[in-house]
Amino acid sequence: MNKTDVAKVKSKKSAYGVNITNFSVLLIMALLAAKAHLGIGILLAAIGSIAFIIFDKKDRLGLFIPNFIFLPIFILTLGSSEVGDGVSASAIARGRVAIASWIIAIVYLVFAMVYHLFTPRMKKKLIPPYFAGALSIVFAALFMVGILVKFTYVPLDQGGVINYIGISNLVLFVFLFYLFNSLSKDSFFNRYKLPLIFIMGILIYVIHDLIMLATQASLEGTLYFARFQEFGHYNYFVFSNLGEYFRFYNHIDFDWSLILLALALTVISFSNTVNMYRGEGEEVSKKLKEGPSLDSKILLDSGLTLANSAFAIPPFELISEEVRYINKKEKIINTTFLMGIIILVFALPLEYILQTIPEGIYFAFLFLFASRLFINGFNLIKAGVKEQGKLRTGVGVILILLLGFILGGFFLAEIFLGYTLALSLTIGSVKINFFLIIIVASFILNIVLPLPKQKGEDILPHE
Repeated sequence: MNKTDVAKVKSKKSAYGVNITNFSVLLIMALLAAKAHLGIGILLAAIGSIAFIIFDKKDRLGLFIPNFIFLPIFILTLGSSEVGDGVSASAIARGRVAIASWIIAIVYLVFAMVYHLFTPRMKKKLIPPYFAGALSIVFAALFMVGILVKFTYVPLDQGGVINYIGISNLVLFVFLFYLFNSLSKDSFFNRYKLPLIFIMGILIYVIHDLIMLATQASLEGTLYFARFQEFGHYNYFVFSNLGEYFRFYNHIDFDWSLILLALALTVISFSNTVNMYRGEGEEVSKKLKEGPSLDSKILLDSGLTLANSAFAIPPFELISEEVRYINKKEKIINTTFLMGIIILVFALPLEYILQTIPEGIYFAFLFLFASRLFINGFNLIKAGVKEQGKLRTGVGVILILLLGFILGGFFLAEIFLGYTLALSLTIGSVKINFFLIIIVASFILNIVLPLPKQKGEDILPHE
């Protein structure tokens, strides 16, 4: 079936479904940007997506969203930036993030160019599927634990109370997502699962607040309604405050601990990208012949990240999960939708409203994404067993998981319990993060362990 034939079979229902999918992705993108006070990121992501739609000659579906794998950098760096001297603290954090973003974009692009020169055997030996899979499992598991501990449990100095609403949202989001995902692809609940679980998450907060209002007749104690009282205090992106936003240029700084963390996460992200289609079967392999190439995807990701780092914005990733063509009507719908997002950024402004959304919903989305990354890690390990044998895959996975959970456990204990990590490695004042230690050990193991003597076809899109 050629491009014209594929476009002809698209129905109005399909076009509307794509629009709802875009709503879901852009809603999450906006949440991620708004919570880090990076409203300009919404604008640039929408512009980048429109440019992709207009200039992509193959008429493919593609959207730019913040790269999930890099979110810990921005949560850790910018999350507490408003505490203290306000804008100044935020500007310092952004100055460090900007430098880290430039470096990881350049490193990502260099990885792509060097990787392209590798032979298929070198690719399988240095960055096998189990390498990406095990690292994804460690990253996702530690991130999910961090979310559970930090954002669903009130600190001990405030009484040590469980945040039941936050827990309820996490359980609801994960349960409903995988329940709806198990249904037929044409099912209403499967097609619109993200908007539906978002609405249900809001309803949990509304019901809670209505009960609180009925019992005490005031906004005190409400979790959602009370946020509208602080509406005028939220940061947002408008032209009038651009001068304040770009104050971070006065605080550009090389934070080498942050840069090394960014470097480690870049390796994890890159290894996921180059292994993203492994073990998916012949159907996906055939689709990839007409789908986006690995080289063009990495080039777009790196280029947009380089541009966005001038604004101290998280790295972006091109999302094109549905490897298919879109017809002209869908192109118009997608472009119109994205134009609407751009208008809302300035007219409302959009980020101003998004920050009224409770943190519980925001972190439930993050937890959901982490769970997807966790499952994808297992799929990559299974692909590694099939491609490279049980011995090589087993040894590699055990090494990564053992080091990851031991060092990662110490890392979480240091953050949340205040324990000093006796196994931490520092060079001068620069702290070497445990992800980097695991990656170096894994690369050495990949070089030492021989590949099994069997021929297997690589289904990476550019090969």
